[in-house]
Amino acid sequence: MTHESGSARPEVALSEKPSEERTGRAIAGAASVIALMHLAARVVGFAEQILRGKYFGTSHRADAYEVASKVPTTIFFGCEKILNPSFLPSFIDLRQKEGEQKAWQLAGTTLALQAAFLAILVVAGRAFSEQLVLWVAPGFYTADGGGPEKVEMTVRLMRIVFIAVFFLGLSSTTYCILNAFKRFATPALGDVLWKVGTVAGLIILYGRLDVYAIALGFLAGSILKLGTHVLALGRWLLKLRIGDAIRHPVFKRMLLLMLPMAFGFAYSEIRQLLDMRFASPLSEGAVAALNYPRRVTDLPYQIVAYALGIALFPFLSEYASEGKLDDLKRLLLSSLRMLLFMFVPVTVALFILAEPTLRVIYQAGEFTERSVDLTTPVLEYYALGMLAQALECVILQTFYSLKNTLTPTLVGFGTTMLHVGLAWWVTQTGSHDDPRGLAMAYTVARSVKVVLAFALLAQILKGPSLRGQGSFVLKVIGATAAMGLVMHLIYQQIVAVRPMTGRVDGLIVFAACSLVGGVAYIGLAYLMRLPEISSAVSAVKGRLKRGK
Repeated sequence: MTHESGSARPEVALSEKPSEERTGRAIAGAASVIALMHLAARVVGFAEQILRGKYFGTSHRADAYEVASKVPTTIFFGCEKILNPSFLPSFIDLRQKEGEQKAWQLAGTTLALQAAFLAILVVAGRAFSEQLVLWVAPGFYTADGGGPEKVEMTVRLMRIVFIAVFFLGLSSTTYCILNAFKRFATPALGDVLWKVGTVAGLIILYGRLDVYAIALGFLAGSILKLGTHVLALGRWLLKLRIGDAIRHPVFKRMLLLMLPMAFGFAYSEIRQLLDMRFASPLSEGAVAALNYPRRVTDLPYQIVAYALGIALFPFLSEYASEGKLDDLKRLLLSSLRMLLFMFVPVTVALFILAEPTLRVIYQAGEFTERSVDLTTPVLEYYALGMLAQALECVILQTFYSLKNTLTPTLVGFGTTMLHVGLAWWVTQTGSHDDPRGLAMAYTVARSVKVVLAFALLAQILKGPSLRGQGSFVLKVIGATAAMGLVMHLIYQQIVAVRPMTGRVDGLIVFAACSLVGGVAYIGLAYLMRLPEISSAVSAVKGRLKRGK
């Protein structure tokens, strides 16, 4: 068996029992590799978003593709969020206790059943695309919502994208198998190639196929994603067996773990589909206006929190399997501290810089001043939910490592009901003909979810407690408040002299405020002796000394 090389050595044999320091280095190395790959994927993804903004803006074509791609991608994320948290601990547990053969039987049986299920879904989805569009976006069927032309376009796009479900669904399991061996770089590369395929299709085919170009690119990217995983697995694929794994207690336990996950995912995705349903009768481009800002807030989440969550999961699962709950709690608490240190200032900064951020990224072609006005308040509300989004990732991974999927499912169900209720209320009673109220509902519900989930996790583990972290939290809040004040003052001074009317103006405001604000936060954090920044400074000094 070969392992990817590198100084950080993100791949560690499952049989090793590394020290706490070595484990920390391994997690940091793995998180760095994943973060770099996700950064590459997000850069390419941003290129896609920029092109979508330029070619489609907040027009009916943008709305059509957003709805058409939502249902198929929901199925893919279902495979990822339902199967992976239950499959990975089961695969690791079986491999450690009963050997390679049993583990690969579990993997082979899982892939075979998944392939059959996905094939049926693809056929059914393409056959009933029109009915799906009617349910997700009934507002499209009205004259104000776009009418028959918009509906027909959405249906055709959905039938193309649905084919990609087969490849994406299988890639979620192959990704998980590779992660079980702590191989992170190559599977993460698949995400990059998925985005590359989408962008290439849009660039190459747009002149001839218009909006259908991005759907074909999406399909091509999905094939590239799975192909990358297959190449990474290599000879391991020969170990796959379809045996009597379905009778094994581990397989049955995996299915039991999946049930609450499936329930939780179903209501979570119904929430997002209902957001589209609520937005579809609003002004033209309202559905697309939920997408563009969300992609902005997803960037730091994917690069930092999501990458950290993927890197943590195998280690958390090993600690849980070996009964090392004290090590698990220390790892959880240190991860939450890091996310607080990073995402509290990012949340405030993006809230202040919502408009210039959107101008810098999107304003060109069809993404007009109207598009900026429509998306800015949406980004402000989404920005306020970034901290909760980041913390949720690590908290949920900890639950899953403990093979506890029921508790987060119940918490998620309650907060989803809160989200849907708020979304319905704001769209029925709000004075704005835009989707800002839907973004507000999202932020409120997710924040409540994180507070409840952490409180319950602390009870299950009999810790960790944040009582001893008060000084740290106050220092982060203080440094962030000072940073926000500085950024706000600079923002006001610049726009008083040069009002923002385009991408260049937005870039000036964004660059000036980000630079000064970032220096202010890091400087204050260092003066307050926050360990997170002090350790980073010491590491840099050490590297500089060794370089002399």
